[in-house]
Amino acid sequence: MLSLYNAAHLRVHGEDILEEALAFTKAHLKTYSSAASEDRSSNTSHLAKQIMNALEMPLHKGIPRLEAVQYMISFCGEEVGEKNDQTSSLLLFAKLDFNRVQLLHQQELNHLTRWDTSALDELPNYMKILYSALLNLFEEMNSEVTKEGRSYSVSQTKEMMKEMVRAYHLEAEWFNQNYVPPFDEYLDNAIVSAGCYSLTAATFVGMGEIAGIDAFNCIKTAPVLPMRLFLPIVNIARLTEVSYKDDVDGYTNPQYLKDYITQLFIDPVPI
Repeated sequence: MLSLYNAAHLRVHGEDILEEALAFTKAHLKTYSSAASEDRSSNTSHLAKQIMNALEMPLHKGIPRLEAVQYMISFCGEEVGEKNDQTSSLLLFAKLDFNRVQLLHQQELNHLTRWDTSALDELPNYMKILYSALLNLFEEMNSEVTKEGRSYSVSQTKEMMKEMVRAYHLEAEWFNQNYVPPFDEYLDNAIVSAGCYSLTAATFVGMGEIAGIDAFNCIKTAPVLPMRLFLPIVNIARLTEVSYKDDVDGYTNPQYLKDYITQLFIDPVPI
């Protein structure tokens, strides 16, 4: 039933059977979760944790690595005797794989923090570090992709970043003028200011030849994309879902995301 609940979140408009399946499974899982919270057995406890997590954040809407680490942590709560040798081996390999990738991410983050913050006198102090970091980042990316003959990927991303900044400026003008735009006008600008185009372009930069010039040209037209190009866009949507769940703005108030960042990039999974 939990699997059907998660699968039902992959429905599209008009799939009435999956709509009914979602309502049915959600109601029964809530009932089971309430009953399981009073059951002390480890199997029930592990499943109850999965259900509670899924009710809060369905599997396909969450960040895959966060979902994986939460599953491993809850699974480790079971008694050792309840796991057979094969299951224990798979769990060990999953932990080792997670920790290995985490080390790679830590190395990449250390690399990104070596930005040169040279003085940019024409900008306010609060903008100098950010703007310098962006310039250095684009310069570094450009030197890499030029070797692949893909310098267009950086120039395209720069242009979309400029569009996003212009969208920010327009929203600031609306605010200062006490102007409330009609919904359609607001939405046209919000798609840009939310980073939908610029973030998608940025993810394409490091994807090699599969993200050719046509992929960048099609970002705004929403075509049918190959799965390898589509998946980064889905991951951006997942990040947005996690960052803004429960009416919390994790982008503006990153302290709400501290535990997630710690799980992903700092604390290894205990072996």
